[in-house]
Amino acid sequence: DAYDATKAAAAEQAAGGGGGAAASARPKVAWVSKSNVSKAWGYDFDGPAYGVFFTPYKAQLLADAGAQNVAASNTSVIARYPSAASDDPAGNGNVLLRADTPANKAAADAALRALLKDADVVIDETFYADPDTGKNLDAPTLAMFRREFALEGPEHDDLKFLKGEGRVYTLGGTQGASGGSDWFETAVVRPDLVLEELAVAFNPRFVPAGSNSSSSSNGS
Repeated sequence: DAYDATKAAAAEQAAGGGGGAAASARPKVAWVSKSNVSKAWGYDFDGPAYGVFFTPYKAQLLADAGAQNVAASNTSVIARYPSAASDDPAGNGNVLLRADTPANKAAADAALRALLKDADVVIDETFYADPDTGKNLDAPTLAMFRREFALEGPEHDDLKFLKGEGRVYTLGGTQGASGGSDWFETAVVRPDLVLEELAVAFNPRFVPAGSNSSSSSNGS
């Protein structure tokens, strides 16, 4: 019931309009990560890659929170950037931008930059480790994000989601003592809480159903 109430409120407030606001006017979101993959996990290479997510439950969360994915589908990204993008062999509908060699990284960086130019908000699922303890950081900085995704330098300052204080959100706002993310715990059984935080992230003026004041997000 709480999820459905938030979904209805997000639809009503999407893009600053009423329930009739055009879907095309909703904020565009890129859900991404940077990680090292391994042939031992079923991939056809070892090394770094950018992930662009189209996982069904994430796509539903974006839509229900009043937003849209920055790209129509995984196949549209692969068709647009055939030299850099490929299906994730895990079979989850996501896209990999392979960055394991200098040439591949150059192509992946260019494809990612072109994809992100239309994003109003980015959700970054990358694990950032504390260099001293090895634990996951709950609040990586925007500078860390820019370095990881090859977006350093003033030539990237025109990206909408980097302007001002930035609109890059991570999933580590709540962690246990060992650095484990609550994204894999509470978020699984309380999607209503996830949806409300996403709705606030996508529309800072969002007012949750039954509330007289705006909610706050645990994103960083």
